[in-house]
Amino acid sequence: MRTITFELRGNTDKKTIQCRVSFGRNNIVRMSTGLKVDILKWDSTKERPLPNNAIDKKTIFRLNEIERFINNDTETTVLTTDWLKNIIDVVNEKVKPDDKLLFLNACAEYIQSKEGKLAKNTLESY
Repeated sequence: MRTITFELRGNTDKKTIQCRVSFGRNNIVRMSTGLKVDILKWDSTKERPLPNNAIDKKTIFRLNEIERFINNDTETTVLTTDWLKNIIDVVNEKVKPDDKLLFLNACAEYIQSKEGKLAKNTLESY
């Protein structure tokens, strides 16, 4: 089962929200969501900003969308940063959503990253 957490990173008062997804002990991926929040407005138990204004409510909505996309992608078993980046880009409206496209792009990029490192038959089976 996948575990999804949102963490704050950075040295300034407005910290960047990062998404951390783990699937087992050795399969952990972390990526910036591109969203920022004031540290005083962060609820660490809910891992979401406090819903005090419209901007924070929109941030909460986007974090919930990221979590929903990750949970709905049942085809991906090997988590990669490219896979997570595609999901975040869809939520941030940088790319049009297509569930099969997300999975296939992540697979193609994974195979390209392993070319020359794995045997020919292994790459063909991927």
